[in-house]
Amino acid sequence: GQATTEDFEIFSKVATVPNMQKFPHAHRWCQHLTALKKIFPLRDWPRSAASAGGKGKDQANLEGLLPHAEMGKVITRFPPEPSGYLHIGHAKAAMMNNHFARSYNGQLILRFDDTNPSKEKAEFEESIIADLKTLEIVPDRVTHTSDSFEQLQELMHKLIKTGKCYMDDTDAETMQKERFDGISSKRRDQPVAENLRLWDELLKGSEEGQRNCVRGKIDMQNKNKCLRDPVFYRCKTDIPHHQTGFKYKAYPTYDFACPCVDAMDGVTHALRTIEYKDRDPMYEWVLEATQLRKVHLVEFSKTQFSHTVLSKRKLAVFVDNNWVEGWNDPRFPTVQGVLRRGMTVEGLRDFVLT
Repeated sequence: GQATTEDFEIFSKVATVPNMQKFPHAHRWCQHLTALKKIFPLRDWPRSAASAGGKGKDQANLEGLLPHAEMGKVITRFPPEPSGYLHIGHAKAAMMNNHFARSYNGQLILRFDDTNPSKEKAEFEESIIADLKTLEIVPDRVTHTSDSFEQLQELMHKLIKTGKCYMDDTDAETMQKERFDGISSKRRDQPVAENLRLWDELLKGSEEGQRNCVRGKIDMQNKNKCLRDPVFYRCKTDIPHHQTGFKYKAYPTYDFACPCVDAMDGVTHALRTIEYKDRDPMYEWVLEATQLRKVHLVEFSKTQFSHTVLSKRKLAVFVDNNWVEGWNDPRFPTVQGVLRRGMTVEGLRDFVLT
């Protein structure tokens, strides 16, 4: 963007040009302003729109984005998986959900999506709560998807009983190929009684149950491949859940649990990044099949960055191999990392809400 009076005011306070190797961006900024002063020594540079009291061109317009929103009745949720520390992508989702909840005098739910015990730890839950507090976000309720495991099992039992879901022991590689090619599983039309029997085995975590999963019977010919009979339940018996231990042997997938718990928790508006757009029809199918209340879906853009990694799985490799100090390493895009690097909460808020 164009240089402003504020740029030159700050530049005048810089004693020496920062080292190019250590601070390349600051170095180039100083070189750029030095060149501008030489080329245009008498120019009056404009003040930034923000300091002039106007609305900056990059300031987000978040008004009127919630369909059917009523003052005092809006309930949003921020549903992180407790499998790593919050990064700046999560911060955007958390801040947007908090913004709408507060703007409409509603409620914000912090719900830990703890449906995969192999990746989740209580340590990550504690860090997420602490990071949200640092970001000045205080949820009205803190819940877990695991709080609703019993209700989710009841809902799935009904779906299997009414023929809307079925048990499948197809191996993962074959299932992936069949879904891609639009080929129905050989188990798709097996009797409901057999599906219910295998469902009981899945819940027990028996050897036969572990070979099976539950799939939604949606549409194997749909051009949207997300709707080609997705997996809604699977077995995990080797690792204890950090909340429930070994009580449950079968766990719902995010695609099934999220819409159900949203509806049961009273969420009115579910904010999802645009990457979920193809999965929105599945979300709506689950609500209709389970006969749960409607939840309005609101999409927003996903934050993308160059020369960094946001994947918690990839970041964990750096931490586990001691290549960095920890999740708060200042080179990391985690909330703790960028704040330790010098970013302020106000600056982060201004950035993620644009």
